[in-house]
Amino acid sequence: MINFKKRFVHCFWNDELEGKKGFIADTLEELRIYVQNKDKQSLVLITASHNEDYAFTSDDVDENYQFCYYDPLYEMKVAYEEGKIIQYRSKITGKWVDCEHRPLWDDNFINYRIKPEEKYQVVISFDAQGLGIVESGKDFRKVFFTGTKEECEEWLENNKDIQTVVNGYFSDKDIMYKEKGVKNDPWKLTEDVPCDWDFDHYEYLIATHEDFLKKVHSPKEYVPFENVQELIEAWEKKYPTNKDRPNGTMPLIWIKEKINEDTISLIVDFGNYGVSTAYNVILFNDLFEKYTFADGSVCGKLK
Repeated sequence: MINFKKRFVHCFWNDELEGKKGFIADTLEELRIYVQNKDKQSLVLITASHNEDYAFTSDDVDENYQFCYYDPLYEMKVAYEEGKIIQYRSKITGKWVDCEHRPLWDDNFINYRIKPEEKYQVVISFDAQGLGIVESGKDFRKVFFTGTKEECEEWLENNKDIQTVVNGYFSDKDIMYKEKGVKNDPWKLTEDVPCDWDFDHYEYLIATHEDFLKKVHSPKEYVPFENVQELIEAWEKKYPTNKDRPNGTMPLIWIKEKINEDTISLIVDFGNYGVSTAYNVILFNDLFEKYTFADGSVCGKLK
């Protein structure tokens, strides 16, 4: 139950009350019932009635009242009673901290707030080409952190090593990894997209040492796609926005001939053994040997 405090009761108008949210009534008992019963529906924006005997009114009512009750922390107290987490701003760090015990409700010395709902998350975003902050509720394979937008920004600031290596991967940097806690585990180059980015169990670095790269890095070998799904997945990896297309439709995939790079064609048919443009039927082997994507990249998959 919320305690009724006499210091929040007013019987004379004070300009500081203008526009504040509180209770108005003709008796102290009515005010007490409103406060103790957490009657949020009776909260109104207080304004002056310009009637000396009945000084309080509101745009929400048609009458004037003798008393008003204004507690600047009332709604936070109600939220606490309803199970919400209350935070206070630390005088040392300036950050918001969860109240571990019942708040003192000292509005003169401590700033309080209801802890914001966790509506954001730090994820690997193809649109951001690295780590990005997005609203919660969207489906991402790897979520590094969930919290308020402010907390997500702070997480990125405190984890720049993770941000650097993930963003480096999207900038076509070679990424090395090794297992944590395993003695003499050698650094290895990632051979494919490290989808999981398991920083709890592995260490990741951007490979920059030329001698190391010469020893372990070999040219990537590609082979033809075996089916339409592999083609689509390769295209969506290059252009993630193509995933957001209407159900029942196919992606708009553009290709060009190696011997005639000025001619760019759109794939209009997808079959079991190949694809078609407006002019040619192309088997997957021929797609690999004779064509590239419109940006010049290989029409094939890693071996």
